[in-house]
Amino acid sequence: FTEQEQIGAGAYDAVCAVCHGLNGQGRDGVAPPLVHKIYEPSHHSDMAFVLAAQNGVRAHHWKFGNMPAVEGVTRSEILAIVTYIRALQRANGIWFAVNDHSARRDMATTVGENSLDE
Repeated sequence: FTEQEQIGAGAYDAVCAVCHGLNGQGRDGVAPPLVHKIYEPSHHSDMAFVLAAQNGVRAHHWKFGNMPAVEGVTRSEILAIVTYIRALQRANGIWFAVNDHSARRDMATTVGENSLDE
């Protein structure tokens, strides 16, 4: 993993793994796997992850129930978590056509300063 992916792995383990399982594999009856083709960028952009963490999200693909907003996580941590999840997806054969580096740069600009506290 790159340095950013390692930072994301640590943040993921601290705030996401309790529901989404180690390495994004999901937890039966709790939360879906994030290493799944449903979450490839062509269907769920990096911004979708940011908004889900910030605002929560209604269940729409799985029967796990709604996801609440994640308290105490910064925008920088969320972006690092997304970087980690995308690396796990690539390692598991989930590829995408979007240039993830430029998309992430564009997303960071779009998110703006007032979306999440640093």
